[in-house]
Amino acid sequence: MDALAAQSGDLMKPNSLLLDLRSSADFEAWHLPDATSLPLHSMSAIKSRPFADPKLLEEQWLELSGYFVENTSSSTPSMLSSMQGRLVVVACYQGDTSFAATSILRARNVEAFSLKSGIKSMAILQSAMAKEVKVDTQA
Repeated sequence: MDALAAQSGDLMKPNSLLLDLRSSADFEAWHLPDATSLPLHSMSAIKSRPFADPKLLEEQWLELSGYFVENTSSSTPSMLSSMQGRLVVVACYQGDTSFAATSILRARNVEAFSLKSGIKSMAILQSAMAKEVKVDTQA
């Protein structure tokens, strides 16, 4: 719980970014405040354990790698360049895919970590953030 409390403090910093890899429908049904939806086509609530399925891991790794590339051929900043200098927290259904995404981001010099238990941690984190906001508004 202490780690989640620390993460909630980091997420409340203006320069942090929360990436939610779940489907668009699941994101619309519920998500953490200020989260950014980045739905993976290779993932669903049913297909959320890539470390148990090497083919799924490869599929998700390639999809994530495609998102997190430097785009030098366009004047529009890439997703990766918009993450530089920010704390990036990645969340998914069970935590496995976000762990893979975090590995890719760290290899590209982005400060990133994943929510270990996915959506379960997101609910706990939301509760911690709500308590922190209440404390801040009373001061």
